[in-house]
Amino acid sequence: RAAALTPYGPDQLRRIVAAAEAAAEAGHREWAAQLVDCAEPETHDPQLRARMALVRARLADEDGDPAETHRLLLDAVGPAARAAPDLANEMLLWAVEAGWSARDRGMVEQVAAVAGELGLPEAEHVRAYASLAAAQLPDDPDTATLPTSAEALARMAECQGPGEPRATASLAAWYVVAGDDA
Repeated sequence: RAAALTPYGPDQLRRIVAAAEAAAEAGHREWAAQLVDCAEPETHDPQLRARMALVRARLADEDGDPAETHRLLLDAVGPAARAAPDLANEMLLWAVEAGWSARDRGMVEQVAAVAGELGLPEAEHVRAYASLAAAQLPDDPDTATLPTSAEALARMAECQGPGEPRATASLAAWYVVAGDDA
């Protein structure tokens, strides 16, 4: 409603994107998609475009399509890296999870490579996350070159440091995936 009452321009677009995020968070998938469809052609701001990509990625993820989630995130992360490095880092971490969900080591490794190319401050964290995900995909004949899950978890814990609740919860979930629920 706030977006509808706002005159056309950047503020209105920002409010439409915020509404799409809220709709997706509340489970109103069709509404979220409609709002992004409405704002996307008018939005040139890289941070807003990244936020819209996150909404689309969330919808693809909920549809059980990790390949599409991965694609959407990687397509939008380059411009986001310059405008909002924290948002780009979040996108890369989620892209690693999408690759892991797809059981596709190539997708995971692609994210690690993109993180290195973009030179984000948190690139090492993304690479550690990617190492951990790759270590959980033992169906590849090249597994001998991968770090063990314990090594990757230690690297992730070192990168993220203490305190941030979402990162701590994510790390705890990876410990469970690695079979270390203690």
